[in-house]
Amino acid sequence: MNSHYLSILPLILCPICAQEAPAPTSNAWEQFDNAKLAYEAISLIDDLMRDYHNTLKQKPEKAKLPDRETFLAGFRFALEAGEEATWKRMHKLWEQRRDFVLKQLPLADFLPAHAAQPDVQKLPDGLQYDVYTAETAEDNYRARRAHRLIARVPGSEISLYVSSTPLAIDDALYEAPRGRAWRFLLTPDMLSKTDRIYPKKLGIKAVEILAVRESLENEEIERIQKYFDTKQPPLPAIAMSTPEFDHEEAILSGARAALWAEADERMLSRVESLWDLYVNDSEESYKTLRKEYAAASEACWKAREELTRQQHTKLTPEILAAQEKIPGTQKLSNGILYRTKQVDGQNKPLTEVRFIEEEELGPESYLRVRDRVISEHDLPTILRELAPQLPAATEWQIIIPPALRGKEYDLPLIYRLRLQRRQKAAEDRPLIAPDIL
Repeated sequence: MNSHYLSILPLILCPICAQEAPAPTSNAWEQFDNAKLAYEAISLIDDLMRDYHNTLKQKPEKAKLPDRETFLAGFRFALEAGEEATWKRMHKLWEQRRDFVLKQLPLADFLPAHAAQPDVQKLPDGLQYDVYTAETAEDNYRARRAHRLIARVPGSEISLYVSSTPLAIDDALYEAPRGRAWRFLLTPDMLSKTDRIYPKKLGIKAVEILAVRESLENEEIERIQKYFDTKQPPLPAIAMSTPEFDHEEAILSGARAALWAEADERMLSRVESLWDLYVNDSEESYKTLRKEYAAASEACWKAREELTRQQHTKLTPEILAAQEKIPGTQKLSNGILYRTKQVDGQNKPLTEVRFIEEEELGPESYLRVRDRVISEHDLPTILRELAPQLPAATEWQIIIPPALRGKEYDLPLIYRLRLQRRQKAAEDRPLIAPDIL
């Protein structure tokens, strides 16, 4: 980023946070800090509005704008109470909602009534299943395993996470007719592993698992689920939430946002100013928000790039000087440093080597392990040009200054290469091991 760009950065961010636009400065760290703060604040608002507009398109009846004061109350709670207290509050709400729903679940065992429904099959172990048949014969195939499992408590929106396919389902798939999806009803005893809810402890009488192909889209899975729902016996209506729970969830959505952004008081002020600009149901406002989000993202990236470049420019002479002091280091006229390890009888030119690793030298070294055989034409261009200048050896360590690597790099890079020892060809090996001979 050049100095001209730095001078206009506050003007670019002005529509985002008009009342707190950063003053022009030559300090790269301050520029990055301001750009990062502006980006994270507008990113938070963008997440809220993107979720709202996506829901508005797919399920208009469930689209609801977040309440400003409730959201900000949760945001402040996370700032004041800290991460641990916030997570405890979230877990408490989860437990309360779960218990509220579970108390409403039918206590009677409805599996016998379900087994009487048309096309429902029952196996000797008690497992029940039904098959969804697609319109085209090509999609009706014989399943040999459950490609994707969607588990829940029948009659509710309680989701279950099944960490592995229950053995009962694997066995049933071999017997079940061809189809596109299979709905299983099984007792908790048949579930070998669950992570989030333990049906035995909670008194759940049955678990529903939908097995579908990985290629199915969510919209089609919803249609399949509705198809199966119409075939189950009527169940009592279950309320999944209360106004009190919804209010607490709205507060905690603000708290989660604060934790995600690692927010502070400055962030809170930015979010408050952005809220009045963009949190509404206007499509035009949302389009403007997306443009400002893209501008803030680019400004943050450029500010980070400039800060990193300045830091690395300062570090590079120190790194190269330290490398040059290592015993055995040689320096070429173009500034490249190298060290070699020579062993009599095993030395070969640089073009016959094994690429061990490359590492960017700095406070947080970036190591990329290769450990692969490379031929002469596979060598990086700079090493290929360097090869004739280096002595034959067994190992090489080559330190290349950033000026020779291209403008996108800004730290010295060290290549480590090792002489490849030729493997004996398969046809040269005896059919019987030498020690047996």
